[in-house]
Amino acid sequence: MGSAFSGGKDKVEPASPEKEGSATADSEETPFVKSRRCTDAACMIVFIVFFIPLIGLLIYCIRYGNIYRILNGYDRCGNVCGRVTERVGIAPNDPKFTCFGADMTKYKFLMVRGAGIRDSEQQEANVNRECVSSCAGYPGYREFFNRCIPEKTQDQVNVFFSKTGLSNFFQEVSEDMDLCWKEILALFFIALGFSLVLLILLRVAVALVVWVMLGTVLIVCFIATAYLWVQWANKRDKLKEDYRYLPQSQSASETKNLNSYMGYAIAATVISVIVLLLILGLRSRLRLVVQLFKEAGRAITDMPSLLILPWLTFICVGIAIVVWFFLALLIESSGMLTSENNVNFNYKKDGAMMVTRWYNLLAMFWVTQFFIACQHMVVAGAVAFWYFSRRKSALNSPVAKSMSRTVRYHLGSVVFGSLLVAIVQFARVILQSVYNTLKTGEDSTIKTNLAKVCGCCLALFEKFLSYINRNAYIEIALKSTNFLESSKRAISVIGSNALRVAAINSVGDFVLFLGKIAVVLSTMLVGIAMIQNKEGVQHVWVPITLASIFAYLVAHSFMTIYEMAIDTIFICFCEDCEMNDGVAKPYFMSRALMEFVDESDPNRATRPSSAKTEIE
Repeated sequence: MGSAFSGGKDKVEPASPEKEGSATADSEETPFVKSRRCTDAACMIVFIVFFIPLIGLLIYCIRYGNIYRILNGYDRCGNVCGRVTERVGIAPNDPKFTCFGADMTKYKFLMVRGAGIRDSEQQEANVNRECVSSCAGYPGYREFFNRCIPEKTQDQVNVFFSKTGLSNFFQEVSEDMDLCWKEILALFFIALGFSLVLLILLRVAVALVVWVMLGTVLIVCFIATAYLWVQWANKRDKLKEDYRYLPQSQSASETKNLNSYMGYAIAATVISVIVLLLILGLRSRLRLVVQLFKEAGRAITDMPSLLILPWLTFICVGIAIVVWFFLALLIESSGMLTSENNVNFNYKKDGAMMVTRWYNLLAMFWVTQFFIACQHMVVAGAVAFWYFSRRKSALNSPVAKSMSRTVRYHLGSVVFGSLLVAIVQFARVILQSVYNTLKTGEDSTIKTNLAKVCGCCLALFEKFLSYINRNAYIEIALKSTNFLESSKRAISVIGSNALRVAAINSVGDFVLFLGKIAVVLSTMLVGIAMIQNKEGVQHVWVPITLASIFAYLVAHSFMTIYEMAIDTIFICFCEDCEMNDGVAKPYFMSRALMEFVDESDPNRATRPSSAKTEIE
């Protein structure tokens, strides 16, 4: 693709206004192919077949599960409070389970006593769970939803809830989700509001957004650096004062803590200097970034229905997550009634139920990535059609046509690309689970460090894979080739223009990334204010983390409109330069885009003066 930015042509101007009305993508030869074929159709079959075992496993979990075990809780015999518990999988005359299968419809509240004196997960004999009709008859307890909880401070309540004898972390998290679902839903819409505000700002005040974001990052870095150095100085002075007469009595932990603050301060200083140097080095290209955003904004203005796509993606991803969450509750409520001490009975999961938990998670990753990839494909198809049209402001339903092409021809490629990203995400979750297990064992430093390194590598690979996928979707939208062939073409374009891609896209991607982070952090701060003092929440970080993930998905759906528009315009520019010469075959690009790209052309100074005159 070296010809994409070559400077040997005498004319590099787009078609004149008179010519703009004379040809469209439908009547002139362009890289945007009109005769299409189905791509990667076999992947659709794999996608459908994938869910057949999951359905069977879910039926099995539902057969041996009861969602009210989580919502209402159950007593020491396994009877669900406020419900009639059926003796599923239990022999009628089994003396071990004589108290199981009782009618608890009149006993709607779960009372747990002795939780505070439980020493370990194995010592459950001291924990007594029973269903009661009211909490009023128990001094020191009060009703909270369908639980009887101590009338104590918030922290003690959370400690109480975390030691109810239900040692399964996933079940405790499920209870937290039941308590916080309204707050999580509210944060979902708050993140949507933040994303809409940012999207509007990118359209009407791009330069302001770019400078504010970069300035904010720089200010935060300097403030954090100053804060850490001040904290280090204060702790150093305090230790000197405390051990003024006996400096040798200073503990190793205090010295380590002080050195840690110094390390953090040095790291923050290095990061601040790097950020400052990057901003100073790229300041001459910020105008180019602003122009590129304006070009993408022009495409969105000519095709305003593009802004509907994030809403559709938002709804589809939201439905997928809600379905996954409900199925996760069903899975976590499943289990076989067992007990190691014949006193307190719990529901333990067998191998099939454990597999279903992970299978359901992989399905959620795949489905959510599928919807996001569909948005990428539709945006790429619409923007590519817009680019290779002379009448850019008078197109006939380009977004609807792109959506139709995606559904008719390219869903298999979307499934393929989304599966690759989902597998990497799933591997990261498994690796994190392995890391959490290793760090609690003995002599696990090397193993945990290895797990961290592998996790970082997978995170970087996921980012790289997502970037290649987006560019592959653009090539598919342009040429109707399969996913692998399109990926090769995309890598070739990126590789041939590596320096120019970095120069053109780095700052823009950085600004979009900061926009996503701004939405996530804003939503997280609101979530902390809403959830941190909520009674009964055992793991506050879980709902806040889940809300942050939702916020990122929402912001990602909106920001990728600009991101995909920018990437598509760049790929189309490369194809435009390769196919056309600006003389016999006029370029499709706008004059503003030609001026923008010319700034990044290293051969600009060697162009003939006539070409420079035509551009400028």
